[in-house]
Amino acid sequence: MIKVRNLLVNALPGVTVYDSFVPENEVNPAVALNNVAFNHGRVLEGEKTRKSSVWRVQVVALRTSDVESILATLDALDNTRNDDFQRIRVEVINIESRQPNQPYRRAFVDVIVYE
Repeated sequence: MIKVRNLLVNALPGVTVYDSFVPENEVNPAVALNNVAFNHGRVLEGEKTRKSSVWRVQVVALRTSDVESILATLDALDNTRNDDFQRIRVEVINIESRQPNQPYRRAFVDVIVYE
């Protein structure tokens, strides 16, 4: 989780990165990070292969433009690599409509990393 968290912190300066959920009283743009799946295969000798994991990123902001800006920054990570990951994939899952009396906008993005 630390490597993925660092990836988000470095990609999103000025955006707070939380583990699990964004507190209700947060007024600044923020993201929350949750592990969704680990996908590993094994060869007969027992060695793990295809080491990848899926991380759901919840984007929360008061303004739609902030949500869109964060989504664009995350999307720029798609099909890249760094010192920690052989490949990074980014998929936008959902951008929620704002409901009446709902002060914030939310979006959900999956970040898939391959070690």
